[in-house]
Amino acid sequence: MGATVFDLVYNPPETRLLQLARARGCRTISGIEMFIAQAARQFEYWTGRKAPVGLMQRVARKELARLRQRSEEAGAEQP
Repeated sequence: MGATVFDLVYNPPETRLLQLARARGCRTISGIEMFIAQAARQFEYWTGRKAPVGLMQRVARKELARLRQRSEEAGAEQP
């Protein structure tokens, strides 16, 4: 097919759109990649230094996982 599907949603990182596109053989790009790219460019613009992209990716993924966990725990506590 050769198509690329880019989802700007970054939470959750794996959306239904990406799952369906991948199942049809499309290349997929998640919203977290756009989120990190924007953050890196802003960092570089404002500081004049190279962005620590690897660190940004690790922190963003860790925090998104933490938020999902908290959300799941809060849902489990409700009657």
